[in-house]
Amino acid sequence: MANERDITITLTIDQVAQIVQESADEGPLERILAGLDSAEEFRRVLLGLLDQGHKYSQSALRSLLVLSALPLDGTERELTEIAEVTGLATSSLHRYLKTWKAVGIVEQDPHSRQYRRRRSIPDTPGRG
Repeated sequence: MANERDITITLTIDQVAQIVQESADEGPLERILAGLDSAEEFRRVLLGLLDQGHKYSQSALRSLLVLSALPLDGTERELTEIAEVTGLATSSLHRYLKTWKAVGIVEQDPHSRQYRRRRSIPDTPGRG
């Protein structure tokens, strides 16, 4: 159509978290993994897509790779362990994890400094 126009909608972090929370009974990673046999298989798929160059969003794939390195059962992992699993530099990992913490999908133990996935997304995301 000749009169089509783009529309941009800006949402706050709280609004995005609310939409995600209301849209699923399971967490977002569980939905992503639903069609795969294991987190290891998911990582293999992500790594394969990363190897295809700039055909896909490298940042989005790396971000999902970081989530896939955190066990679904909430087991904690150190930054260096996550680096080994993902192959990403710890400085990059820290930024990805800080972002996931800000939206409430990842949390960090204040004493051990280890990271874990939250079992559910909170109503109000934590600030990292």
